[in-house]
Amino acid sequence: MLHKSNTVQEPDAYDLRMTDGEVIVDIKPLNTGDPADYRELASKNLSILRDKSGEPVGFYGIVETYTSETTRNLSGKEKYGRVDYIVAMNGEEKKLPSLAADYTGKVYYDQEQASGKEADISLRYEDRQVTGTIIDKTRPHFNLTIDTRKPHDVDEDGSFMAELVGTNDRADHKMHGYIDGGFYGKDGEIVAGSIRSRDDDSWGGVFGGEKQE
Repeated sequence: MLHKSNTVQEPDAYDLRMTDGEVIVDIKPLNTGDPADYRELASKNLSILRDKSGEPVGFYGIVETYTSETTRNLSGKEKYGRVDYIVAMNGEEKKLPSLAADYTGKVYYDQEQASGKEADISLRYEDRQVTGTIIDKTRPHFNLTIDTRKPHDVDEDGSFMAELVGTNDRADHKMHGYIDGGFYGKDGEIVAGSIRSRDDDSWGGVFGGEKQE
């Protein structure tokens, strides 16, 4: 079975909505003309991020679907699973933090066809800059840090993009990448965004975290 992975904000296979403190996945029908074709939700792991007043400002995580459809040359059924890495935030809630703060959360990522992996992210905001690390304790080779030798500034609206390097070996080009995110909430108490490899699309994913008091 073919396995596909994507980092997306507007998925074409389903709609996402928040209701009653839960993220609902509404699968879109295939409409291929063959009643035997179908798409179904295989699993989801979506976390809501809330500001300090408890109001949701977005969510992030994983959605996995399974599809069976007739191939175009009518040679049979194509069956495949698909894993999407989702980050969906309210852009109007983006906010530059007013004070230095530490943030912790989770990263969901894919690396070289190994999908649905989970790591810990720790970020620090201070003096209009962001620093931090991503650590997967079960896969020690996937340990990343923001390269402070390169620009790692936070814009006035709370957005940031910085380069990532491998914690174990900064010279390993396979572990060079980018973190692209923003701070959200009443005072920038939420952080969320995506990560990706620099050259070969060998890894990528999404992250979310909250300010530590």
